[in-house]
Amino acid sequence: MFSKTTGGVPTEMSESNQPSTPNPAQVPPPNRTSVGKVLAWVFGGCLAVVLLAIFGVFALITSYNSQLGASEPLSAEDQARLPIAQSYNADFEAQKANLPDFKNWYAASFYRGLPCASAVDQCILGDTGSTLDLDEYAGPSELKISDASKICDRVLAVGKTLGATKDSINDGTGYHPLAESANSRCVSMMEANGRSGGVGVWRTPSYFILGETPKGAPFAIQLTMTRQLEGTGGLSRAKEYIGYELMTSSVFDSPQPQEEPGLWADLSTGTAQAGAFLDTLANARRANYDFMAKKNPSPFDPETASWAKANFEKYFDVSADFKYFLGKDGLVRWFHVKSKDGFDACVSTGVEEELNIKDEDSGNSQLESGITGLRDVGKLISGPDNPHSIGDYYLGVCHN
Repeated sequence: MFSKTTGGVPTEMSESNQPSTPNPAQVPPPNRTSVGKVLAWVFGGCLAVVLLAIFGVFALITSYNSQLGASEPLSAEDQARLPIAQSYNADFEAQKANLPDFKNWYAASFYRGLPCASAVDQCILGDTGSTLDLDEYAGPSELKISDASKICDRVLAVGKTLGATKDSINDGTGYHPLAESANSRCVSMMEANGRSGGVGVWRTPSYFILGETPKGAPFAIQLTMTRQLEGTGGLSRAKEYIGYELMTSSVFDSPQPQEEPGLWADLSTGTAQAGAFLDTLANARRANYDFMAKKNPSPFDPETASWAKANFEKYFDVSADFKYFLGKDGLVRWFHVKSKDGFDACVSTGVEEELNIKDEDSGNSQLESGITGLRDVGKLISGPDNPHSIGDYYLGVCHN
């Protein structure tokens, strides 16, 4: 979730800017000396054009980067805070050796949880392995949910060394003093019904610790567990893996980051678990989609739904009963959810038109991008014949 800066492209030179061509009538009969001069002249002219183009590109890139880097000047308060915030980053950098499971460190921006678009606070993110970019990253994580206690212990030790005094979990009760129960509170989040990668991570439970360094830098550390998909081109190639993410920053601009509206959710509810199931279904559809294939299995194929249900129950402490519903055409366009909190409904897996619409920005459909779920449960409708989208639902059992 970070961006790379790219430069501009120069426009073609106009005819008036191109070097003129000598009149053939004015050129004397060629000899070794004159040929050499002509070649030197031609080479020099071409080189000049190339150099002009290079300088033009350089000027455009410099201008673009200058505009990109331009921002509002820091206030006097922010100018005073900036070196303290940077000192926290240096202190955390020294602690990375005590977090051997984490790698792929980079500066994050526009992330969930900690607000990382600040003039003063800079978010640093690392994970336990990913398939984000196998040319630069270390590959998928090999850890399991059962490793949560070890991960929590190490993160807590680093947090306390830096000056952490409080923690918070996704229960809406805010921050509490760090106590002997901190590890179990952390593990409760890492073992909760985490959402998959993509849009769904907004509702993934996280464990937060908060504190202040001896130099006066308030900071937060956010630990999250997510499920990621490795491999595409058929369910037989697909494999989900558990990933732990750690993000940290000074928090001058967001002193209570975990309490921001919409960050936490009770994932034990039927509606939340239905949304999490849609994540798994999205991963199954992505696995079954091959960009190079002339024809792909239907995203409503029963095998895809069966794979999603099995993986969902494998990675989740499911307190709801999930059953996919075969329609008259033999495809799974709905699934039934009945949870302990009373949510009893038939939830849509989408419609073909929705999944195949091309995105204006990327030019890809939801099937091509893999985003065919990754959202919360939608609106209540009266029945299956009503216009609907992925996640919309009607009450009661599924029916045609």
